[in-house]
Amino acid sequence: MGGHDVIARSIRIHGVVQGVGFRMFVHRIALTHALAGWVLNAGDDVEIHVEGDQAPMDDFLRDLRASAPPAAVVRSIDVSGTPPVGASGFEIRRSRAR
Repeated sequence: MGGHDVIARSIRIHGVVQGVGFRMFVHRIALTHALAGWVLNAGDDVEIHVEGDQAPMDDFLRDLRASAPPAAVVRSIDVSGTPPVGASGFEIRRSRAR
């Protein structure tokens, strides 16, 4: 199967993830792995939509778990499949209320 099938993940991170540089961190690792999508603060959580190929996605998820900013306290990471929306680039979106 060609290896270029775009997949997407919806990720919600619970914990102390606001005001600690978490969105910038997510933005950086997404660009490092050439993934598209966005990150935003939602209530007390951080919400991420990311899409790309399987191998970079796996690397992104590994880095997300292993390299969070020092001030962040990640209590849980919920990852679920979601349909790709054809995102291009990776953006930090404005926060939204719960």
